[in-house]
Amino acid sequence: MLEQGYHLYEAVQFLAIHAPSSAQKKMNAMLMDLRSGYPLHKALDHLQLPQDVQLLLYVSERNGDLAQGFRKSGELFKKREEMKRKWEGAMRYPLLLIIVTLLLMFILMYFVLPHHQTLYRSLQIELPVITKLVIACSEKLPWLFTAFFVVAILLVLTYFVTFHRFPPTKKVTVLLRIPGLSQWTKEVITCLFCLTLGGLLKGGLSIMEALSICKEQDFFLFFRSEGEEMMLELENGERLYECLRRRPHYLKELPFVVENGEKTGNLAKDLLYFSDYQLEEFERRVKKWLVAIQPIVFSMIGAVILVLFLAMMLPVFQMIGAI
Repeated sequence: MLEQGYHLYEAVQFLAIHAPSSAQKKMNAMLMDLRSGYPLHKALDHLQLPQDVQLLLYVSERNGDLAQGFRKSGELFKKREEMKRKWEGAMRYPLLLIIVTLLLMFILMYFVLPHHQTLYRSLQIELPVITKLVIACSEKLPWLFTAFFVVAILLVLTYFVTFHRFPPTKKVTVLLRIPGLSQWTKEVITCLFCLTLGGLLKGGLSIMEALSICKEQDFFLFFRSEGEEMMLELENGERLYECLRRRPHYLKELPFVVENGEKTGNLAKDLLYFSDYQLEEFERRVKKWLVAIQPIVFSMIGAVILVLFLAMMLPVFQMIGAI
């Protein structure tokens, strides 16, 4: 709508008319803020958008290209929701099977096997090894569940008591030390950095001006400290790619992208292209994980059911053979 000549207030007003009732209240509050002279990024607080989306809109507002910013942030939000739906769809059936399997395990271990165990003892029949293992596991299962819940509670408390209160830089440092989260953290930070800096440079700002805006924004606090530190390093005569090369929280390819962009004069274009590439790579990996995770879960469930079946039926076959 902005590209078709609508003013921002008119576009939001038009969208509010066709929005659901729950969203209309938020958009009307947003309209009141815009009418009162608040900047867009402040008025958007009513919509409770994700921080990365708000950051992109803030950048587009500062470089004067709101239409492109809304399109880019919309694409990012759409991809996020699509991946979320794919994960939920892929995991819904396996989770249902896991719940049914756990319920079946509980019934067999605590209601069926004890009666069979008493019967076999009265008949003086030696239980198979697999049945003994299942019975032993059933005796330890309450302790395992208790330990699991205790660990889960401790992790939640640790997050809210310690990690949640850490400054952004320390949070990133902690995440980089966790196996499995390190690479994901680098990809997210790199992608947001490229989108932010590339968008600002595309609007005609210099690197110093772009970093200054990063230092002023309130949506991704990690970039505030990053912007301030990088500005000091650039003032001391360093190049941007040299600053990035020393930082462990960016992908190792980023300094080369920045160095090439500075040499060719296409830094903004290269950064935006690299961010798009990273988003596509992340989406591709998510699809790959979804394809791989279902067979693994189904195989594990099948193995558990097979073990339970053997634990139940082998003593029966053994008893029949002894008759």
